[in-house]
Amino acid sequence: MNMKKMLSRALLFSVVLCFVLMPMGTTYAYRGLKVALAQPSDKNADDGSGFVSKDETVYVILDHDGKVLEQRVVNRIYGKGEIKQIRDYGQYSSVRNMETSAEPKVQDGQIVWDGQLLKKGDIYYEGITDKELPIEVSIRYFLDGREVDAQSLVGKSGNLRIEIGIKNKLKVTQPITYESYEKGSISKEYEHYVPFLVQVSYPVDLNIFSDVKADEAVKVVTGRTMNLSFATFPYPDAKVTFEMRGSNIELKPLTFTVIPQVPPVPDVDMEDELKKMLDGVREIRDGLKQFGAATQPLASGGKQMAEGKQALERGISALVAGSDELDESSDELIAGFDVSVQGFNELKDGVTKLAEGLNEVAAGMNRLAGSAGEVSSAVNSLAQAASQLQDAANGWAQNMAPGLLQLVNINEEMLTIAQKLVQEQPEGSDLYKLGQMVIKQNRLIIESMGGPESIINSGAQLLGAINGVKEAVDKLKEGLDSQFIPGIQAINDSIASLASGAKATLDGMEEYQKGQTAYRQGLVKYVEGVGDVADGLDALSGNLTRMFTGMDSLVKVLEKMDEGLSAMDSQGLSEMEEGIIQAIDDMRFAKALKRRMEELADGYRSFMDNERNKNSSVQFIMRTREIAYEEEAKEAQDVQDIQPKMNLWERLLDLLGL
Repeated sequence: MNMKKMLSRALLFSVVLCFVLMPMGTTYAYRGLKVALAQPSDKNADDGSGFVSKDETVYVILDHDGKVLEQRVVNRIYGKGEIKQIRDYGQYSSVRNMETSAEPKVQDGQIVWDGQLLKKGDIYYEGITDKELPIEVSIRYFLDGREVDAQSLVGKSGNLRIEIGIKNKLKVTQPITYESYEKGSISKEYEHYVPFLVQVSYPVDLNIFSDVKADEAVKVVTGRTMNLSFATFPYPDAKVTFEMRGSNIELKPLTFTVIPQVPPVPDVDMEDELKKMLDGVREIRDGLKQFGAATQPLASGGKQMAEGKQALERGISALVAGSDELDESSDELIAGFDVSVQGFNELKDGVTKLAEGLNEVAAGMNRLAGSAGEVSSAVNSLAQAASQLQDAANGWAQNMAPGLLQLVNINEEMLTIAQKLVQEQPEGSDLYKLGQMVIKQNRLIIESMGGPESIINSGAQLLGAINGVKEAVDKLKEGLDSQFIPGIQAINDSIASLASGAKATLDGMEEYQKGQTAYRQGLVKYVEGVGDVADGLDALSGNLTRMFTGMDSLVKVLEKMDEGLSAMDSQGLSEMEEGIIQAIDDMRFAKALKRRMEELADGYRSFMDNERNKNSSVQFIMRTREIAYEEEAKEAQDVQDIQPKMNLWERLLDLLGL
C-alpha cells in the first residue's frame, strides 16, 4: 500500500471510524435508555386543537438461539387539548385495548381511536405483528470449549461460554453530501445504518455459577444474583461474550433492550491541524526541491574530483619517489657539506695568515717610509752642500787663491757628509755609493793637489766633479721626492687597504661560518623532514585513496539521495499531500455522515410505520426463554394454572419478568 493510501486509511480510521465505525467492535456499559419527549403536533390528531404523541415498545420472545418466537407491540398514546380523533399507523394481525373495552377502527394500516378516551387517561393498546425486526440476534453456547444445544445444558457442569451476535439490518443507501477541500460540493454513495444502542442483560445465579468473566460488562451484585449489563452499537455487527463455571446448570432469560441512538463519541475537529500538516508537507516539498538542487553541484564536483584522482595519485607517487631518493642521498649531501666546511676552515686560516703578513709588511713599509724621510733630509742637506760647494768652486775659480782655502774647507765638509752616508746607509744603496764616490774623489783631489796650478787645475777638475755631484744629488733628490717616497706611500696605502680588506674578509668568514653551522643544522633537520614528508606522503596517498573511495561512495549516495528525494516527493510527499487532502475530505465526509446518523436515529420514531408516525418514540425489549429442569417448569405451570386469570398486560409483564 502506498503512502497516500496508508495516510488516507489511517486518518480515515482515526476520524471517520472514531465518529461512526468505532462502535462496531466495542461494547459499552449501558448508562440508560433514550426517552423521546412528545412534540406538539396535530399530525396524529384529527379535527382538534390539541396534540398527540405515543411511545412504542416492541416486546419480543426469543428462542434460546435468538430466533424470534413471538413479538407484540404495546403503544401508549397520550396528549392534551381538544382531540376528536387519534390516528395511529401500522400493520397488525390483531389489535386490543389493554385498559378498557373501547375498540379502535382498523383499516388499511390505520388504527383510529376516539380522542375523547384521552380525557380518561393514556391509551394502551397491543398489536400483534410478524414484521421483520431491525435487529437480529444469534446465540451460541459452548461447554468446556464444545458448542452445544442450549437445552442440553440443563443439569450439566463445566465452563460455559455464551457468544451473542447482534446484527443491524436497517441498511441505508443514500448519498452523503459534503464540501470537498478542493472539489466543491460532492455527493458520495455510502452504505450506512440506522444506529441502535443494544443493551444486553443477564442475571447470574451465584448459587449455580462462579468465576464469572465478563470484562466489558457492568456488574451489579444483589444478594445471590450478579446482574451483567452490556451495551453495544452494531454497525452492522457486534458481539457480546461472557463465560462462567457452572454446576447443575440452569439458565435465566437473556434480555435485550434496543433503542435508536448514535454512539456517544466526542466531537473532535482535526481539520485545522490537518490543514497545518498540509502546509507543512508543502513546505517540506519545496525544501526538498531546494535541497535536491543543492546536491546536484556537489555530486558533479565529486565526479570531477574522481576524474582528477589518477593524475593526483601519479603526482603524489612521483613526489614520494623523489622524497625517497632525496632521503637516500641525504647522508652523502651532509658528508659533502662537512668537507666544504673543512675546506672553508682551511681557507679561513690562510686568510688569517695573509692578514698577519700584510700587517707586518705594512709595519716594514711604515719604517721604510720613515727611513726615506730621513734619506730625503740627508739628500737635501747634501744638495745644499753641493750647491755651496758649487758656489765655492765657482768663487774659487774666480778667486783662486782666496777661495782655495774655502774650497779645502768645503771639501772637508763634503768628506764628512760622505762618510756619514757610508756609515748610515745600507751597503750598495745609491746614497752609500754616493758617499763612497765623494770620499774617493776627495782623496784623489787631495793626492793630486800640487802647486797653485795643480790646485787650479785640480780646482777646475773639482769644479767639474762638484757640478757632476750637484747634478747627481739633484736627480737623486728629484727621484726620491717624486717617485721613491710617493711609491712607498702608495704601496703602504695599498697594503693597509689590503690588510683592512683581509680583516673584513675574516669577519665575513666568521659570519659565514656561523651561517654554515646553522645551515648544517637546518640541513640535518631538512633531511629528517624529508623523511617525515615521505612518510606523510605515503599516509597521504593512503588517505587520498580512502578519501576518493569515500567520495565515490558519497557521489553514489548523493545520486541515490537525489533519486530518493525525487521518489519521496513524487511517491511519498506528493502522496502524503494527496492523502492529507483526502483525510480532510474524509473528515468532512465523516461529519456529514455523523449528522446523517443523528438524523436517522432521531428520525427512527416508529417500528410499525416510521413514515407516518411522526410524534413517536420506539424501543425494543427482547427476551429469551428460561432453561430449567422440566419438573420445575411443569411445577411453575401448575402454579400458574391455579393462579387467578391475569389480563394480557399483566401476563406480558410477567412473561418478561417486569
